[in-house]
Amino acid sequence: MKIAFVFNLMVALLQFSFINAQIDDQSILLPDFKKNGEVPFEKVYLHLDRPYYSAGEDIWIKAYLVNAVTNELSDSSNNLNVELFSLGSKIIKRLILRLDNGVGAGDFHLGDSIASGNYVIRAYTNRMRNFGDIFFFKKEVVVENQLEIKSIIQPDHQENNENVDVQFFPEGGPLIENVYTLLGFKAVNSSGYGCNVKGHVFSSPGDTVTSFSSSHLGMGGFFFLPKKGLKYYAAGYAGNGIPFKVELPAVSETGYSIKVSEINKDYFRVTIKTNQETLDKCPLNEMVIVGTSHNSLCITAKAKVRAIDNPVILSKKEFPEGVALITLMDTTGKKYCERAYYVHPKKNYQITIIPDHEAYAPRQKVTLQISVRDTSDNPVAANLSISVVDGNQIKSFEKKSDISSYLLLESEIRGYIEQPSFYFDTTISGRYQALDNLLITQGWRNFIWNNLPDTVNKFNYPIEEGITVSGRLW
Repeated sequence: MKIAFVFNLMVALLQFSFINAQIDDQSILLPDFKKNGEVPFEKVYLHLDRPYYSAGEDIWIKAYLVNAVTNELSDSSNNLNVELFSLGSKIIKRLILRLDNGVGAGDFHLGDSIASGNYVIRAYTNRMRNFGDIFFFKKEVVVENQLEIKSIIQPDHQENNENVDVQFFPEGGPLIENVYTLLGFKAVNSSGYGCNVKGHVFSSPGDTVTSFSSSHLGMGGFFFLPKKGLKYYAAGYAGNGIPFKVELPAVSETGYSIKVSEINKDYFRVTIKTNQETLDKCPLNEMVIVGTSHNSLCITAKAKVRAIDNPVILSKKEFPEGVALITLMDTTGKKYCERAYYVHPKKNYQITIIPDHEAYAPRQKVTLQISVRDTSDNPVAANLSISVVDGNQIKSFEKKSDISSYLLLESEIRGYIEQPSFYFDTTISGRYQALDNLLITQGWRNFIWNNLPDTVNKFNYPIEEGITVSGRLW
């Protein structure tokens, strides 16, 4: 019998720190970044034993509540609301999990009469309700009732004769005349899934400028140099043979953009790009590069914009792992452009799992030896949960959400992310580039932290430190 062990691991991986700003007057930064300094933002992740169930079974849950900035286990809230509801938003079941030091467990029992269909499990603390549903955890599960002669598990999406939507996103700002720019693109079909495309870029006179093709889930990028007074469009074909033609973003006569590139594990480069027309209008213009994570200030740097390319080297050590936002502004606080950039982990933890047998009989006891160590081979404290399922039945769920992809990516970028755990699979050599393509396209000005209400400091829902019963005795 083939068994698949599905693990979720919570290790205290991330630390968040501030540095002394390099700006003489930080007041220009305070309106945007001070609001998170004293706010205990929370995230929650639920590890379910599997993504599909039959009527009469239990949905087993392990809950992890973390600080949204550091991703370390949080003891701020002790009550977690967990709900099971249909896609029609009818709540089927509800429970309150007790959390101790950020960890809790429980289950939903599915009655024999539950209808086949797709359901959603939602989890949130009372504190999260102050921000709408931005920080709510949501996960879809499939339930099948054998009394109904039908299966609701949908087959994997296949490309067919559907229309294709191709969008283009200049890196770190607008397209600017005579500025060599990385142009990211993303192609999806009418079902919302990424699809392969290839094509060419043409100028308004009809000249072929460059070619392009997608590399992963319809995403990719290419460099090109917009010329003065010209417009551009892209034309090509999707993998299903359907043609497309779309105009590229308008080209600006003047302006600024930023290019972010990897140097090594400790540093990255931010290049402020502009053209001669902008330099002539704003000679020796002083700009400020601001690096933030979870809307909290991590690093700042001044830069004199004296050339068309102005590189600045920044340290990664001030950032936690995850999505960072690099913003270009002037000394008055006016923002010009932004770029999402992923700061990869500084530590690689070694997880070893050794079962006592290679194969097991039904109901045979399974004993595992689990070791978590750092790069120096020292043991690391970890909080684990495990589910055991038939390995032949989970192929269609590979590369979907897990604890790393949810906390570090899905909960940071709004919208549906296809195959999120692909970007955290260490066996895939091109995952870093694919992740950067995702941030240039889907992450373009589409961050969780840019969608917080303006009144985040007015809390109507307090932190719940336990279950409280109140009333009057007669």
